[in-house]
Amino acid sequence: MRIALVVHAFPPDSVAGVEVCALRHARALRELGHEVRVVTAVRDLRAATGSARRRDRASLEVVEVVNNHDGGGLAATFHSPVVEAAALAALREHAPALVHFHHLINLSAGLLPAARALGARTAITLHDYWLSCGRDGLRQRADLVTCDRVEAATCARCLASSPQLAAPVERHALQAAAALGLGGLLQAAHRRFPRLGSAALAALRAPAAPQVTADEVERRATALRAAFAAADVRIAPTRFAALRAAEAGLRDEVHVVPNGAVESEPAAFAPRRRRTIGFVGTLAPHKGAHVLVEAFRGLPDADARLVLWGSGLTAPAYAAELARTAAVDPRIRLGGPFAPDDADCAFAEIDLLALPSLWWENAPLVAQEALARGIPVLASAIGGVPEVVGEPWGRCLPPGDVGAWRAALVDALAGGIFAEPLRPAPVWTAIRAARALLELCR
Repeated sequence: MRIALVVHAFPPDSVAGVEVCALRHARALRELGHEVRVVTAVRDLRAATGSARRRDRASLEVVEVVNNHDGGGLAATFHSPVVEAAALAALREHAPALVHFHHLINLSAGLLPAARALGARTAITLHDYWLSCGRDGLRQRADLVTCDRVEAATCARCLASSPQLAAPVERHALQAAAALGLGGLLQAAHRRFPRLGSAALAALRAPAAPQVTADEVERRATALRAAFAAADVRIAPTRFAALRAAEAGLRDEVHVVPNGAVESEPAAFAPRRRRTIGFVGTLAPHKGAHVLVEAFRGLPDADARLVLWGSGLTAPAYAAELARTAAVDPRIRLGGPFAPDDADCAFAEIDLLALPSLWWENAPLVAQEALARGIPVLASAIGGVPEVVGEPWGRCLPPGDVGAWRAALVDALAGGIFAEPLRPAPVWTAIRAARALLELCR
């Protein structure tokens, strides 16, 4: 069967959880004998928004559609006619019997009903809370306050500072640079000097930040509910995410199915000393790495180690400050980012994974990766995390509570927890998740 996977970004350009999940699901579907194409978005200032190119990524056929976020306004963050047309052309050419949408940010919500109109079965996985939150689906403001309730007026004020929403002067400056043939230079400069690039964009936004109204927020919510309702199958990796979708007004059935993005059957937990703690994730404020660093620095153990793996490109100023704080303690090391297929190198170094998130994590892939390798997890008791990290393989802690995190680390390092052998954790594999998807779509 021909199957298309649609996702907002894809490795190796982007290696966050949703992207890696889509990669592994694509591989699993191909292993099951299906013909798979990935349709994704990419930001490339050297090319025009709506242009497309074919790539071979991890031995998969991938069509990249350029979206430089130069359309303007809140509506452009979820509806782009030129991006939608290019992505739909890639789907039409593939003629899939099934289209699985992993995320529509950077693309266009109209793709979902359009794919169904092609005659394909359609499924969408609710990896985060984009349905109800235009700020990257985090349900969290820039000041890290979680939005328990969604209020259009509050969202309008918050979205004015969202990096997804370009200010008019910012859009015009980028368009002028592209017209002068400087897009490639800007692209390379931002990758090499991310803090400088972020500062330049902030300066462009300062004179006139984007303006968003409550009515625009309401129109966005209505459009996305209609798009999500057009899917034949809606999937959430946790009950928590399914409930948030219902609260956002999605009245159609949402099936709760684990992401199942690990590639090997889970291993048993061997007894061993827990001396090296690892953080794996984006170095951005909502991931809470600073909470972990503060808790760790108060530990007396001279032989304890903390390794922070991840990219700082998303929040370069935060990552730089984290690096300065970590440099004070020789026991802390920043390992940098790694490719999805190199995860074994990172996990081989750690005895305990820490997931100190401050946002409503849904079903964090990194926790599943650790548990599948027989590595216990300390995680924030937030969002859908308690459905993924449970006793005796892990322990959930109050998010942001440095004292509670330090006490748990002391307990783990002393052998008070996670010292006994354990049977494998109940983690789904990508093959199991792919079979579940196909069964639901039948």
